[in-house]
Amino acid sequence: MNRSGFAAVLLLLSSVLFASPADVKRDTEWFNSLPDREDGSAGEKEALRFIAQRLEELNIPYTRTPLDKTSSGYSYSASLSAVIPGTRPGNFILAAPVDGGAFSLAFLLEIAQTAQKQKPKHNMILMFLGAETGESPSHPFGSRQAASEYSGVKETFTLYIDSAEVPQYWRVDAGESKKITPGWLVRDLTRVLSSLYIPYHLRGTDIQMVRFGLRQGSGALGSWLNAGIPAIRIRGGGRIETRVQNQSIRTLKEAVFRLDNKIETIPGATESSYLFFKPFSALMPQVIPELHLVAGLLGISALLLILALLRFRPVVLNLRRYGKYWWAMLLLFALVFLFFFLATLLVEETLLLNDFPELWHHVPGTFVFFKFALAVVLSLNFMLLTRSLPLPRTPHFYSYTAVAISVAGTIVLLAFNITAATYSIWTTVMLFMLTSLRNIRWKTAFLLLAMLPYLISMVVTVQDFHEGVTRALLLNRVSTNLIATLILMPFISAFTSLHYWRTHYKKTRENLLLPAASFIFTIILLSTLLWILQFNPYGPDNPQPVLITDNINLQEGKRTLQISSPAPIGSAVLTVEGSHYPLEDLGRRAEVRAAAGRVPLVLEHNSHSFLGRKTIHIQISGEAPPEKLEIILNSSKPFTLHEANFPFEVAPGGTSVKLFTGNNPPLPLNIKLTVNREAEITLSCTAQWDAVLSPAQMIRENLQLQNRRVANLAVSL
Repeated sequence: MNRSGFAAVLLLLSSVLFASPADVKRDTEWFNSLPDREDGSAGEKEALRFIAQRLEELNIPYTRTPLDKTSSGYSYSASLSAVIPGTRPGNFILAAPVDGGAFSLAFLLEIAQTAQKQKPKHNMILMFLGAETGESPSHPFGSRQAASEYSGVKETFTLYIDSAEVPQYWRVDAGESKKITPGWLVRDLTRVLSSLYIPYHLRGTDIQMVRFGLRQGSGALGSWLNAGIPAIRIRGGGRIETRVQNQSIRTLKEAVFRLDNKIETIPGATESSYLFFKPFSALMPQVIPELHLVAGLLGISALLLILALLRFRPVVLNLRRYGKYWWAMLLLFALVFLFFFLATLLVEETLLLNDFPELWHHVPGTFVFFKFALAVVLSLNFMLLTRSLPLPRTPHFYSYTAVAISVAGTIVLLAFNITAATYSIWTTVMLFMLTSLRNIRWKTAFLLLAMLPYLISMVVTVQDFHEGVTRALLLNRVSTNLIATLILMPFISAFTSLHYWRTHYKKTRENLLLPAASFIFTIILLSTLLWILQFNPYGPDNPQPVLITDNINLQEGKRTLQISSPAPIGSAVLTVEGSHYPLEDLGRRAEVRAAAGRVPLVLEHNSHSFLGRKTIHIQISGEAPPEKLEIILNSSKPFTLHEANFPFEVAPGGTSVKLFTGNNPPLPLNIKLTVNREAEITLSCTAQWDAVLSPAQMIRENLQLQNRRVANLAVSL
């Protein structure tokens, strides 16, 4: 290495490793001091002003992009972007949400300062994205706009960072809504994090859940992937100790520049079919591409085919048994599904007895265990009661059936995605070994090994609490139970084979293991049920959330307070603007009529007609700007909205139009509409305040109150 190159390396190390993290912590505290940074809020505007000021101090030019209008939304927000030229072609986008984590915003400003001292390898594009969180179809505004701007630009990849504090670990999101991050980007990022001993959380099961649409997201990462831009997101979790925060910031900064230098060429094609795994924390993560998976599958298939040909006579013999006892497998499938169905019903009844439908959120592992333990108890008792039924009792019939079902499952999964078939391939190999051996202990060992990937996946799902998957697993009566039955059929067949093995070869009539297992599981099941029925997750350390919604109907002059909570509330006293309402034995929901008087929303309008069209001017004002404002135009006959100063959407039939005024609209809000002259329109306006003036109070221990005010007003235009 020449002297100039050596000096450049030293400068990079000094700028990355020895830059003071004090600015990052100070800026993080400043961003957190803002009341909120939601879409269109005053806090968001102040945050954007602060970021622009810091970039100007660093002499970094930036671009401000308003996010005001789209086809299905409106925002008062904006995004800021700054480009720091690199030494070679290619774009490395670092993005952070303005309405998201404070640390990620401060960290990007620190990256900007460091990149000014030492040029990055690729063009480093820093994006501070506004309006990322919201409920309209256009959210996230910032990511959608930025991704569309760079869609089609070659050699571009994105790292999306979101963290409120200096995190203890990073959760890596490698996809969203069936869109998967390319394998090369997952491999390079995780290896950089591993090489610097930065704790992160990513498992192969996480990617599989995204691939099958079992995990949804905010849409931010999906916006980049849908635009064809390789992207990955890291989200901070936990809060690291103060004494090691400085080192953590330096290490993360080094990781960003290492990732920039590690990627030599940015592949144009996205590789979404791969297998990610990291068996031990001390080992580097591995990404097996699709080509290697196909080669491995062909090799395993050829080996199994050769072994099957060597055992041609037993295979033919069991095929004859299938012709005679085919009904036994259908009966077994129907019974297993029935047991799962009954277990689902009992889980539902348990939640109803507690009057707490979301209780499983607090102890998902206990509920999953409860459901599967119930299915096991029903199965064991059925096996005890069916000894006299004319069922096939040859163990080979069930073991060969297990292999056949597993092979069929592998073929079906291959039609969807080869990575999804890896579990089934493993199961097929283990069950084939179970069938080939005669030692009962080895058979049991290979049965446990065959179940291992599915057991690990279930534990990970419950441990990481994938809500959608866990909900379907517990409460879906038909489709999820059918899938679970199909997955478990090879294992159930193999277990049945082991059950009949002793009586077939050792000629023993009684097997005490089955009654003992049935008795033990029944005791465990009843104990779990009693524990669930008396379990209460709320207390001083975890207060019970209660939402009080103040509904004010200005048209009818009525005011109603709706009280809702995940669990029964009990007795309490409700206080509303000095009035007290004693409430006894409240359930999860209650409604209280209060005296009307507050007028939080005022609407004024005027109109004039010209050349067959009517122009309507509307002004909406109130006591405070609302967080959300829904405006709908209704008519008994179809009408034409020629023009409006806000985006709008016409409902089928032409009798209703929805205006998009964005989150946190300023008051007074002026709206201008142009419709056909004959139109008779009623404007319905619904405003929602989450920061409520004079909020209601509820007197009772261990409650966490959230107030919301909703005002409704309708006028004829």
